Amino acid sequence: MWISRFGPSPDEASYSRLIDRLSASNILEKEKESLLLQAMEECFVDDENVAIDASHFQARDQAPAAEKKAKLEPKKRVRKKKEEKE
Repeated sequence: MWISRFGPSPDEASYSRLIDRLSASNILEKEKESLLLQAMEECFVDDENVAIDASHFQARDQAPAAEKKAKLEPKKRVRKKKEEKE
């Protein structure tokens, strides 16, 4: 277990439960809206600046499958007959 200056880090199960609860609620969305409104009030952000949130795009977990090439049958290695050697 890794211990930070804030105390021991949570185990995997606790972290997983936290992520599940945050995903089920919309608290992060509310906080983002609140932070954006505050930034607009203090003129850090104006109507001319536009950003696209990449979380709306579905991410791929794996690389696209490569095209499969047809397998060539290996050449059979056969001993040459005496007539062919000469």
